Amino acid sequence: TVTNAINVTNDLLLIYNTNSTDSATVLNYYLAHRPGVSGANVLGIGCTTLETFLPTEYTNVFAAQVQAWLAANPTKHPQYVILFPDIPSRVNETNTPGIYPWEIFPYPAYLSHQWPSVQVQLATGMAVDWNPYVTSINMNGTNDCLGYINKLAAIGTNYIFGSPTTSASMNNYGNTNYYFDDSGVTVSGATGLPFGLQALQGVTSNGVPMANVEYQPFTSTNRIIQGTSVAGFCSWGVYNGGGGDYCFNMNFQANSGWYLIETIESFNGEYYTTGQGSWLKWYSANAFGGSNYSCTPIGAVTHVDEPTAARCELSQVFFGLWAEGKNFGTCAWNARRTPYFQAVGDPFVTR
Repeated sequence: TVTNAINVTNDLLLIYNTNSTDSATVLNYYLAHRPGVSGANVLGIGCTTLETFLPTEYTNVFAAQVQAWLAANPTKHPQYVILFPDIPSRVNETNTPGIYPWEIFPYPAYLSHQWPSVQVQLATGMAVDWNPYVTSINMNGTNDCLGYINKLAAIGTNYIFGSPTTSASMNNYGNTNYYFDDSGVTVSGATGLPFGLQALQGVTSNGVPMANVEYQPFTSTNRIIQGTSVAGFCSWGVYNGGGGDYCFNMNFQANSGWYLIETIESFNGEYYTTGQGSWLKWYSANAFGGSNYSCTPIGAVTHVDEPTAARCELSQVFFGLWAEGKNFGTCAWNARRTPYFQAVGDPFVTR
């Protein structure tokens, strides 16, 4: 169970890949520029830099070193873990770049050929009494990672003294509006899963006025393509009809650089899939109509393998906790329903 009190010397573990210069660069930049984390624990693991661990690699190389660190530090059970670039996100019996079980085995046979994400296995399988909130800062290349960290630094004056918790709205940043889009969805069975409507219920039950929410139902043909002062965005991504590059054809304005994003897409946490949105696109410098990362999200939930629509994150919980003032790590992990889950972003950010 994760508590509210955060002492980074005990509660934060940063894991990077010693075989990757990029991983070390982003780690060191994070420690130097992100306020409130300079005393964090650091674990370097030399492992493959591919997207995917083979099961034996995960067990014998990665998990073994995490477990050894826990054994060597018995007084520390970090509540939060951040993975840096080139720590693989997936575990699978093939690590050929771009080859996924759903491409090799017909449904549902591929379900028996994939393993939970690295994040989920870290959070649930390392030690009996250790269930941390795990996130990744693993955007598309070092520039996107550093751009993200610079955003954390820019808002850094708003962090709570003695804690890494960082809020944009504490200094009247103005991220007040939520955009939830179920429009035009024709995915089989989707009519029973109104994720956008769930998100609306989550934020309004936590004090957000209806005037600050735009919602488009399944029956609507008005896909959301713009927003102002965005605090949260939920959509079906490619299934709303905007194509896989929708984030480059949208326009967020004003205070729209500090929000959570969830899309109901199967493979938005995979590196090589095409045709859908992904966190690699969302965190690009010019995503959502911005420049120099001005309109990129501050936290995202993604999937490293097919979750099925019924296992996508609970939108009501994800955005409801965010509206309530909880940090991203808490919002993401309490909303998780799939073993193929990946949370991207700094766990300590709050609205």
